Amino acid sequence: MEIDDVLDHYIGEGIITEVAGLLKTGKEAVVYRCLGGPVTSGVDVAVKIYKDIEYRSFRRMNDYLDGRIGTAIRKRRDILHMYADPATMQATWVWAEYEALKRLRAGGVPVPIPYGSTGNSLAMQFIADGEGSGEAAPRLRECRLPADEAAGLFTSLRAAVRDMLACDTIHGDLSPYNILYRAGTVVIIDLPQAVDARYNSQALAMLERDCINVFRYFERFGLGDEMTAKNWANSLWEDYVVNRLYA
Repeated sequence: MEIDDVLDHYIGEGIITEVAGLLKTGKEAVVYRCLGGPVTSGVDVAVKIYKDIEYRSFRRMNDYLDGRIGTAIRKRRDILHMYADPATMQATWVWAEYEALKRLRAGGVPVPIPYGSTGNSLAMQFIADGEGSGEAAPRLRECRLPADEAAGLFTSLRAAVRDMLACDTIHGDLSPYNILYRAGTVVIIDLPQAVDARYNSQALAMLERDCINVFRYFERFGLGDEMTAKNWANSLWEDYVVNRLYA
């Protein structure tokens, strides 16, 4: 669907009423801020429209598809068709992010509320900065984090990683670039590559990488380092395997 068609679709669904402006243009997608419709009770919406998959630069795509294909697509010819057809691959990627947001939101993980999707787009809650300005929440990488908030946010992010794993989900690309800072809290975004921890053969390696990225950011506050991150990720994984994450 073209951009205008996508936006018209969400207007027709009652999710948005009009476009307020462009939020972001990236390698994989463009994001618009829209005024919310009846479905969102007037809450502003972020509409993420993916670029054609042949123009996107997802790294290690096969690693992320591992397990996802085996559980969602049953027949070999369907797998081959998905790889051969960009539109099908696109829709699979979007569907994965939409389903991940629904699952994680239900599990209490701080992610945007998902409102709807099409084959190449996703409508979700717009995350404001929480300061009353109405501006978009900055990415953790972009903000100057007050030192007295670091410990609390570090604890919140570790809890979010644990809660994601309890939902059988690993972000797969977690870093300060896709964590939003909202008035002393965090919101995790960008989940098209999220993997199912039960079936992906690279799950533990991805969990370690996510934890290392988070711990490295907080190392400046004396709260973690790479070795601590690896040890914590492996401890978390061991608890997950024996179903005692909350023991």
